[in-house]
Amino acid sequence: MEPTAVLFASLVIIGFLLIAAEVFVPGGILGIIGFAVIGAAIVTGFIVFGSQKGTIVMALLIVASGGFMIGWLYIFPKTSIGKSLTLSKDFKEAKANPEKSELLNQEGIAVSNLGPSGIANIDNQRLDVIAENNWIDSGSNIKVVRVTGNRIIVRQITS
Repeated sequence: MEPTAVLFASLVIIGFLLIAAEVFVPGGILGIIGFAVIGAAIVTGFIVFGSQKGTIVMALLIVASGGFMIGWLYIFPKTSIGKSLTLSKDFKEAKANPEKSELLNQEGIAVSNLGPSGIANIDNQRLDVIAENNWIDSGSNIKVVRVTGNRIIVRQITS
């Protein structure tokens, strides 16, 4: 087999593999590089097969790469591997954690060191909290001074 024929076959295979890898590495870069490699395979096809057969090879590669991309995008997500890599719900009904304004002015205990964030037990709930100013040691008594969205700001209670 001629070295240019081996180069042609290698470029075709690499191009399709890069297009397929686009599903796993989002961003479009691998797909663009894959189509560029298919373009290089087309040029190499003209060198290997001549102008008449090169035109046929070009048409076949353009149709095959487009069909491969469409098939990969529509068929692959329905396979068992594709289902494990994609979301099963569209999350249109999803909501963020509700604001916990009922915790304002409640007291609790720092479960972990808060420097500045950590875990506290407030109202028998383990919650992610943020110390207002300084480091707060684990086991210290704390008080909720502000609730903004899902951020719970606490201050150490000094006796």
